[in-house]
Amino acid sequence: MGFAQQFGIQGMRIGGHVPNTRRALAVTEYARQAGKLHRFREAAMSAFWREERDIEADDTLGALARAVGLDETEAVSAASSTEYLDRVDRLRQQAQQRGVHAIPAFFFGDHPAPLVGCQPFERLAAVAEQAGATKLVAGSD
Repeated sequence: MGFAQQFGIQGMRIGGHVPNTRRALAVTEYARQAGKLHRFREAAMSAFWREERDIEADDTLGALARAVGLDETEAVSAASSTEYLDRVDRLRQQAQQRGVHAIPAFFFGDHPAPLVGCQPFERLAAVAEQAGATKLVAGSD
């Protein structure tokens, strides 16, 4: 939590249970398809990190879906749907094939291996510059 606080992020709680996020990710794919990916992802992150809610539970997933304008029943169904679970599994497999073993993961330029895990901005900027990124100077176009 100290790392997050460096960036002004307050109110994070870390419980003792690490959830299996596969079902929540299936609902996230449903939200993506419905055009509400970012809203659902933010709600789910807040529910887990700030409110210590169980994002494996149908009632939590349904409530989060409803809060962002998704159909609650369809969202809960998506959590167990072969269509969405298979999509999550394919995305996970693709990520693993690219060397992702944790999140977040950042890819830079043509370098095939990601920078994995929460990183200070300075580290991200240095790796981006090594990959050929240029600095943006404020006020320049």
